[in-house]
Amino acid sequence: MKRQYNSSLIIFVIFFLSGGSALIYEGIWFHYAGLIVGNSVLAASTVISGFMAGLALGNFLMVRYGSSISRSIETYLILEIIIGCFGIISVILLPAMPSIMAPLFAITAENPLIHNPVRFFTVFIVLLIPTTAMGMTLPLMVKHLTQLHGNFGQNLGRLYGWNTIGAVCGILLSEFFLIEYFGLQRTGYIAALINFILAYVIYSRFKNENLLDQFINNLKRASIEYKLPVVKLLVIAFISGFSLLSLEIIWFRFLLLSISGTSEIFAIMLACVLAGIGR
Repeated sequence: MKRQYNSSLIIFVIFFLSGGSALIYEGIWFHYAGLIVGNSVLAASTVISGFMAGLALGNFLMVRYGSSISRSIETYLILEIIIGCFGIISVILLPAMPSIMAPLFAITAENPLIHNPVRFFTVFIVLLIPTTAMGMTLPLMVKHLTQLHGNFGQNLGRLYGWNTIGAVCGILLSEFFLIEYFGLQRTGYIAALINFILAYVIYSRFKNENLLDQFINNLKRASIEYKLPVVKLLVIAFISGFSLLSLEIIWFRFLLLSISGTSEIFAIMLACVLAGIGR
């Protein structure tokens, strides 16, 4: 039992650091998205929507396939490696996208109804893989802790809380310290280093062989049935999430009227929202 609770504490710390790493990426993506979409409000909308879409997709994949994953810790190790690798790819690829996509942007420039969606999806697609992996981590670890000592609700609340407070620290640390002293790309490498360190800690603490084979073999199709009360709850959650993200963009616009420095506003706004959610 003591080993179980020690393992749980390690997982909580890992989730704190993982949340910090995720929001470091998000802050960097906001800076780079402005180069592609050409507007700070559009950049905020693009990054937030892409980030949340990836989290939603990751959650969906775990709901659909999670029951067939027998080795949660090992699978989490692989997800951290995926996040780190594609995090590095994103901070290299995004600043290069304006030149890579220049021919297409030139063709669509005279038609805003086509041009703006093209710029949006250019950023959106780059963010999708790392954010989807991020979205898979929470339900995966909730499942693992619940298998250890039950109490699903408490496990979900604690993990989400630790992860969210880590995210608050990550976005503030990156915007007001890391980016200033290390630059955007090197800050992205620091975030990826956190992911790789976490993967090493997980491996050294819970090591097992043939992790990748296990991960691939576990992705078997699972059926899901939604009953009416569940559908109602999902609709309510959808509306609630829609309202929250809409408010974030509205708050961002209002703050732009009175405060200079768009990236600082973005960081503070996210930190305030996440601090409220984490609490």
